[in-house]
Amino acid sequence: MNDLTSLTQAKLIQRLFRDEDIEYIAFVTSSWHFLSAQSTIAWLKKKKHIKKGIILVCEHPTDGQIIEEKMLFRKWFPDQETYMFRFTTLASDNEVRQYVIGHPNIGKPFYIMRPVMPKLEFSAHLCDRGARKNIVHIVLEEGMASYMRDWKGWIFEEKKNQDLFTLWKQFSYRTWKKYIYAEMLKRRNEYIENTLFVTVKGKLVPNRRAISYLKGTIESLKDTYDFSRYKSYDGSVIICTQTYSDQNLISGNADIQVVKECCRRANKMGYHVIIKPHPREKNLRKYEGLGAEIDICNAVPLEAILAQTEPKPRCVIGITTTTLVSAHLFWKIPALSIARLIKREAYSKEIIGDIDNYCNTFSSFVKIPTSTENIFF
Repeated sequence: MNDLTSLTQAKLIQRLFRDEDIEYIAFVTSSWHFLSAQSTIAWLKKKKHIKKGIILVCEHPTDGQIIEEKMLFRKWFPDQETYMFRFTTLASDNEVRQYVIGHPNIGKPFYIMRPVMPKLEFSAHLCDRGARKNIVHIVLEEGMASYMRDWKGWIFEEKKNQDLFTLWKQFSYRTWKKYIYAEMLKRRNEYIENTLFVTVKGKLVPNRRAISYLKGTIESLKDTYDFSRYKSYDGSVIICTQTYSDQNLISGNADIQVVKECCRRANKMGYHVIIKPHPREKNLRKYEGLGAEIDICNAVPLEAILAQTEPKPRCVIGITTTTLVSAHLFWKIPALSIARLIKREAYSKEIIGDIDNYCNTFSSFVKIPTSTENIFF
């Protein structure tokens, strides 16, 4: 196992003072963030002619470093460095507010990439120190969770682990402050959404630039992995599972019963079925005996496998996994969500709002049947 060198926040700021040729940094945690960052950098290099930059890998709160290693240690660009990173000194709420309201733009643009929303506490600190004074924030693709997250479910989940002051602070940053600050930064041309979807006149629409570059980045992995062991994916039905049951967010194996029915119908129609468990899923024995191949190897991201299949899979099935939408956007692979086939009472209070939001938001891209009779392949 390879280990990344750590770069402290103090050392990072020193580097930025010493080397004015560093034109971007990207904060990433997951493989999906990492791919979104590399696709965004490819766009910046082509359109903005940037050169040198740094990828900063932040640990997952419970699972540590989770980015797939071959992808992480691949040479993406000759002038790019990668380090482990942890935030330390950050600006106060008042300093962030003052930064957003009116800071001078001095020097050439410096791009900071991060999923979900900018870390303005860091940007304000960086600007105050004088390391960079013309910061452009780019929001990276997080996955479907960022579009479907229900604030009531989030509060219900987080209140078990947070005091009220911390909960309110995080809630305000994720809701009204996020949108107000984003609008203020947009007016200053300091905010770019390089996500798969953007909101236009209150409606979520595909972001063709982000889709094109992310698809190209994923397809470029063809020389990184050995795809010969994934030939069984060609023309198959792929079922992507999630960690809902492991997290006690779905009770009574209600999801497994629906997966079992999907396998039965696919087998009856003569299709090969592959169950692709979530990389952080623990209990995989529950998928045994369902009439499907279980691919427990997580050495290659599923999107990278889908990119190399020929013919493409007959269908991709899941609950709310990002792959359903990305498979449709990138390769027009039919996608089916079983979210409405799982009994509503089996969902916990934390996610019922998320499930509703997903179904309402992505029904134009993913088939969401309400009866097992409507399952298609």
